[in-house]
Amino acid sequence: MKRLFGLGAVMLVLVGAAAFTPAASASIVVGKSIDGVKLGDTQARVLQVLGQPDSREHGWDYLRGLEGRVSFDSHKRVGGIWTGSRQQKTSKGIGPGSSLAKLKRAYPRIRCETGPFGPQSLMCVIRSRLHGRKVETSFPFFTEAMGVREVDLDLL
Repeated sequence: MKRLFGLGAVMLVLVGAAAFTPAASASIVVGKSIDGVKLGDTQARVLQVLGQPDSREHGWDYLRGLEGRVSFDSHKRVGGIWTGSRQQKTSKGIGPGSSLAKLKRAYPRIRCETGPFGPQSLMCVIRSRLHGRKVETSFPFFTEAMGVREVDLDLL
C-alpha cells in the first residue's frame, strides 16, 4: 500500500510539472518560428532541423512532423512557414483544429475578418515585428465550425 501511494505521488508531481511547462514545449512561436524553423533561417539550417523535404516544387514540403511548407525569399532564407499538424501548438495551446473562441481567449487583440475561402471563412491575424521587419501570424478558418485550418508565419 505504501508503495502504491509513493508511485501515485510521483505521477501527480510529473503531471503537475507538465501542466506548468507549456512554453517549453511550444512548437509554434507567434511571429518567430514553427517546429524549430525560424523566419530568416538559411536552407542549411532548415535541413538541419527538419531534414530532407518530401518535395521542393513550390517551397519545401514536409508531409510528416511539420505537415506543411517552408518557403524562401530571394536570398534563400526562410520567408514563410505553415503547418497543418494538430501536434504543433503555441505556448497558449493554439494550433490547427483550435476553435475561434479558444483563439480569441488566448489572443484577445487578434484581428479577424472574412477569409479567402468564401463568405463563411475567416482569417485571424497577429501582426508583430522581427528584426525590424513586419511579420504576420495567420490562423485561417474554412468555417468557424471547422476550427483553425493551419498556422502561417510570413515576413512582409
